[in-house]
Amino acid sequence: KIAYQKSGYHVEWANVRNDLKFLVKNPIQFAPQVAYSLAAFWFIFKGDHEGAKALAISGIAFDASSSATTTGSQTVVSVTHTCTGAERVLVSGIEIIDSTAANGWQYAAVNIVEDTTDVSDMNMKMGHLIAPASGANTLSHTIAVGAAGHGIFGVSFTGAHQTTQPDQASPTPTTGTSTTPSISVTTTTNNSFVVDNLLSRAATLTVDASQTQVHNVTIDSGTSRRQGGSYEQKVTAG
Repeated sequence: KIAYQKSGYHVEWANVRNDLKFLVKNPIQFAPQVAYSLAAFWFIFKGDHEGAKALAISGIAFDASSSATTTGSQTVVSVTHTCTGAERVLVSGIEIIDSTAANGWQYAAVNIVEDTTDVSDMNMKMGHLIAPASGANTLSHTIAVGAAGHGIFGVSFTGAHQTTQPDQASPTPTTGTSTTPSISVTTTTNNSFVVDNLLSRAATLTVDASQTQVHNVTIDSGTSRRQGGSYEQKVTAG
């Protein structure tokens, strides 16, 4: 809603008008977007260009997280995840012990776009969905045959780009024996968020101080394998 010219920040009225049209069609979903436009107008009306700038670069924000696990013969793992706000994206990670073939991965009956997978030891996947349905809906993953362990998590964000996701092609998953596992990720856009997915044979997982944990559960009956997930913001691309 905000653009910059030499004279300072100004409102892009065409975008504001579009927001008002969306508000009439879906008031619950687009009310936050209209509030954002009005806030931008207020900052500019007062001549507070620094306030307008802060609003313009606020970017992505955490919305909600969810997780679930199942063990034994169940073929479906599912959890209720509630998305709110505007310009949403949902990121999901799954882990399957015994590398059982996957049959379906959905949120609100819409397929998750798979970004990366690894079957070198177990079966790990990460994926995303742009503009997921708002409100409480089911996030689920289905496998062909029940596995020894099956975990899923979801984390949604607002203020995310609605066409170019993810920021980069997902990095190649890594398998190793380190007690401090890590992976190199290069973002290409400022203020991007990085989401990770981890399966460990250790009984304890501790998230790095720079990351916010959204998932940390045992996914087999022997409590020897855990799935973890977290996210962190990368303010400067690189």
